[in-house]
Amino acid sequence: GNIGDIYPTTSTVVPNGGAWCDGAEYTKAAFPDMYARLVAGKNISVSIDTFNELVNTYGSCSFFGLNTETESFRVPLLKDVYIKVGNTPLAFGAESLPNITGSLIAGSTGEVMNNTTIASGAFKLQNTQNSKVSYGGSGGNANLYFDASRSSSTYQDGAKVNPDHVVYRAYVVLYASAAEASEAQAAEFMTALGGKANVALDNLSVSGKSLISGLGMPSSKYINLTLGASGTIYTAPANGYFYIKALTTSDYGYASIENTSNSMQALQQLPANSGIYNFIPAKKGCIVQVNYANATIEKLIFIHAEGEK
Repeated sequence: GNIGDIYPTTSTVVPNGGAWCDGAEYTKAAFPDMYARLVAGKNISVSIDTFNELVNTYGSCSFFGLNTETESFRVPLLKDVYIKVGNTPLAFGAESLPNITGSLIAGSTGEVMNNTTIASGAFKLQNTQNSKVSYGGSGGNANLYFDASRSSSTYQDGAKVNPDHVVYRAYVVLYASAAEASEAQAAEFMTALGGKANVALDNLSVSGKSLISGLGMPSSKYINLTLGASGTIYTAPANGYFYIKALTTSDYGYASIENTSNSMQALQQLPANSGIYNFIPAKKGCIVQVNYANATIEKLIFIHAEGEK
C-alpha cells in the first residue's frame, strides 16, 4: 500500500513494509520517507505529549506522534476501538450514552395534576377526567408511565449498545517493500541487459538498425498550415518536414521554403502552369519562412518525422 496507509489484517505476522498499530516509536533514520511525510503534514500527527495524554486517558490514538527534536515518531495505537469514516479526522472520540431524564412538577396543594402540569422527558401521564396523582388526601386516578425513548431516540426496543462486528489487527505501511523473488528477478534482468545493449548500439539486429534509421523519415502524420502572405514565418512544432505544393500562374512564378535557423532553402522558379513541389527538413523550434509570387499555393503542411509520430 501507500506509505502512511492503515489496513486491517488477519495475518499473524506484520505484512511486508508495515508495522503494527501499537504505538511503537521509530526513527527518521529507519523510515525516512514516513518521517518526511509527517513533517510535511501529508499524514496527520500530534505532539508526543498529546499522543501520550490520549493513550493514557483512552488507551488509543489514531494519529501519529511526532518528535522533531529527536527526529522520531510513534505509530498510531489502535486497540479495541471502532474506526469511523468522516470528513474531519479525530484522534479519539469517547463512547457515551445519553442520560435518561424526565420530570413531574407538584402543584401548590402538593398534588401533581395532568391538566395543570405536563409530564416531561421519559415520564407520561395517562388520565381520565379530573384525574390526578395525589400525594395524600383524595383525588382522581392517573396512571404514570416510563418510556426511555421519550428522553432519547438512542433507546429503542432491540437497539444494540455495540454493533455486530469482527475484529482484525491494524497495521500501518512504513515503507514500500519488494518481495525477495522480485529482487532476484530484477538482478537477473540487469545481468541480461548488459548483453542486450551498449553505448555504440553496434549489436543491434538488422531490423533494429532499420527501425532507428527510419525514425527521422517523414511519417503519415501531418498538420495543415494556414497560408499567410509571402514572407510569413512558421515555427516547426516538432522534428519533421515542411512541404509546399503550388502552381505557377505566369512565367517566373516561384515558391520557396527557407529554414532560417540553418540557412537551408528549397526554391523553384518555373514557367506558367508549372507544378512546384518543395520539401525541407526542420528540427523542433526551427524558424521557417515561406515566399511565393505569381503562383497559387495549393497545399502547405508540416509532416512529423516517424520518431515524432
